[in-house]
Amino acid sequence: MRLQIGNAIYVYSGKPQGLGLNAPENAQGEAATNSGRTPTKRISPDGAKFIYVMRDPVERFWSHVRFDLGRAGKESADPNAQIDALLADPLLLPRSDYRAVIEKLETAIDKGRIFYAFYERLTARETIVGEIRKLEDFLGLAPLDAGILLSCVEKPENVSPKMTLYTANRRKIRLALNDVYEFVERKFGCLPPGWDGN
Repeated sequence: MRLQIGNAIYVYSGKPQGLGLNAPENAQGEAATNSGRTPTKRISPDGAKFIYVMRDPVERFWSHVRFDLGRAGKESADPNAQIDALLADPLLLPRSDYRAVIEKLETAIDKGRIFYAFYERLTARETIVGEIRKLEDFLGLAPLDAGILLSCVEKPENVSPKMTLYTANRRKIRLALNDVYEFVERKFGCLPPGWDGN
């Protein structure tokens, strides 16, 4: 198993390697970036644990738009002019619907087998070590050296091209995702740092 921390957490099947994870020999994992893909009882083996990382919904939406443009070789295109069409895309907006995913997860899996985390806390120098310590405890892993974790903050990976999101468009996206913000605040007691800016 290999844990890579930057803009995302990835856990791969296989023996512990790379960063010196102290995991059981039979540890396995899989990562999916598609928030809409949720496990069901049928495909969730007994004892499997699930890590669900949430990012500010507006930032997540905009990052996805930018990533798709970069992947298509259109880094110079400005999606601000198409914001209404992007918001109407039946596949794009639901990827930021954490409520729907969490409700599916908790219907299919015992809540004690789910670890919820926030991207902003996993990628900030001030909070990464504490958040990863909670994750290590949840997974039964020995702690990684704090210096390794802090160095991961300095080396983000899989970064979307930079593009300015116009203020009016930010408001439109925030309005479309308002239910998600309200759900997260109710479920976790407050909005994570940075989310209240949207």
